[in-house]
Amino acid sequence: MLLLNGVTGLTDGSDGDYQQQDGKQFKKLCFSFVLPNGGKIINFTEPQIDTNFFKVEVEIFGRRRYILLNESYPFLAFASNVGYFSIDFVDESRLAELFSPFYCVVEAIELNEPLKIKLGPKNDILENDNELSRLELKEIAYWRPTKIGSVIFNHWD
Repeated sequence: MLLLNGVTGLTDGSDGDYQQQDGKQFKKLCFSFVLPNGGKIINFTEPQIDTNFFKVEVEIFGRRRYILLNESYPFLAFASNVGYFSIDFVDESRLAELFSPFYCVVEAIELNEPLKIKLGPKNDILENDNELSRLELKEIAYWRPTKIGSVIFNHWD
């Protein structure tokens, strides 16, 4: 998966403006899709200073799940657990089908793809396909995420 410039939520201001995803629309869609399927919304969290994604905690299909939306791009994912340093990405085909007309639903196999960091003498180089800014690459070198999903959905401050 190509990691786009700004997907980390970090910018130095010279990279252009990124359109934040519409949290109100996302919240409405979550209610529209979860409640009619016998689920319930437990918590809705907007991006914070150290978090670059919306997080909706739900109970649906007899399981607790999290619906994640990147704040800068319409990348949506599902998780069974969201911790500060670890997110367990899963696929939820029934929800993915509902959200896919509105967002790019990223499959767990892509999100769990290993991040390939090659440390060099001057700069840290990411071997995965990317258009990330120097600032973002610097943060990757600092935080050392291990998978693509940890770049797209992160808790970096």
